[in-house]
Amino acid sequence: MKGATKAFGGHKGSGLAFMIEIMTGPLLGNNIAGDEHAQSSGDLFIALNPAAFGGAEMFRERVDALVSRVKMGRRAIGFDEILLPGERGDRQTIVSRETNRLIIDKALYDQLIELAEE
Repeated sequence: MKGATKAFGGHKGSGLAFMIEIMTGPLLGNNIAGDEHAQSSGDLFIALNPAAFGGAEMFRERVDALVSRVKMGRRAIGFDEILLPGERGDRQTIVSRETNRLIIDKALYDQLIELAEE
C-alpha cells in the first residue's frame, strides 16, 4: 500500500490506525491509503472538554495517576526510565536552548550545507 503507515502495537495498534484512517479519510471526503494520486489529505481536529466527562480536576488526577503507573512500569521491565511521547523532544529543546546548539542528523546537515552552497 503506497503511502500507508505501518501500525504498531499489534491488533490494537492496527485497529487504532484503521479508526484514524476512517476519520481522516472517508469521514472528511479525503484520500485513503492506496489512492494513486493524492490530491487532499485529511486534517481532523477533535476538542474535548473534560468538564463534560466529570470535571477537569478529576481528569487531571486520573491522567497523573496513569502517568505515574506507566512510569513505574520501568522497574518491572528493567529499564531506568520510560519516556512518554514528547518527553525526549522536550529535553532536547531544553539542552538546545541552554547550549545555543541544535543537534541534527549528519545527513540532514550535509543536505543543508549543500543547499546553502548552491
